[in-house]
Amino acid sequence: MSVLEQVGFSELIVVDSSKRLNKSTTTSSDFVVNLGSDQNLTNIRRVVLKNFHSVNGAYNVADGFNAFSYEYNSLPFAFTITPGQYNTVTLRSALENAINAQIGPDSVSITQDSLTQKLTFTFSGVNSTTAKLIGANDPNPNELGGIIGLLETTGTAAVHVMDRPPKLNGLTHCYVSSKKLALDNANDSNQEISDIIANVGWSETPFGGIIDVECKDDELCSVNYELPIDLRGNLDIQLVDSNGDVINLNNYDCELVFKIYRF
Repeated sequence: MSVLEQVGFSELIVVDSSKRLNKSTTTSSDFVVNLGSDQNLTNIRRVVLKNFHSVNGAYNVADGFNAFSYEYNSLPFAFTITPGQYNTVTLRSALENAINAQIGPDSVSITQDSLTQKLTFTFSGVNSTTAKLIGANDPNPNELGGIIGLLETTGTAAVHVMDRPPKLNGLTHCYVSSKKLALDNANDSNQEISDIIANVGWSETPFGGIIDVECKDDELCSVNYELPIDLRGNLDIQLVDSNGDVINLNNYDCELVFKIYRF
């Protein structure tokens, strides 16, 4: 922890994931740092996330979003593809290879329309008309469905056109979460995310840009406390996606700047 500025009753502190405790067994998106024992970290009534800085190291097909399920000849099938940074060509190839390995000697070919950009699954073989794809909105959802544009579970048929073009831009935002700073501060509609400090826009191309977000001193990135809190000692930080799952930054570190108010 380093104090950058002291103005009246407020100061800035920097939290750097590269300085985390137990570095060899933790990640840069789920970590704990020690802020020390400075008396200025006591009697805190408000915390604001002022800046978030990191390389966008998150894959567009991440672990937890890489599973695919379908039915063929009335039998259920499922598989996962390797987490990674995919384009439509490599994604289609990964899906084709996995499905063909399971339904052979029948097969599937996945093409992309040059105008609509939607993917089409075309099954061939004796049982081709029995193919049924599980959608992202199914009670038992297809994790890859939202990425490839498969929203609703299909009927049985040999040809299936996706509901929308594939979404390969990766994460659009992440939630900064901390039990010490924001215990039960906010919850999403699915009750999967809590302890939220801020929602950080994630607009840079994966591995191609630096995420550098400046936050205003407003309620969207701040936590107010009815009773003052003590920030001395350990501070936990998590970066999570819309499902509440920890984001994998692939060993890129992040830096967060907080403004704390003492009264």
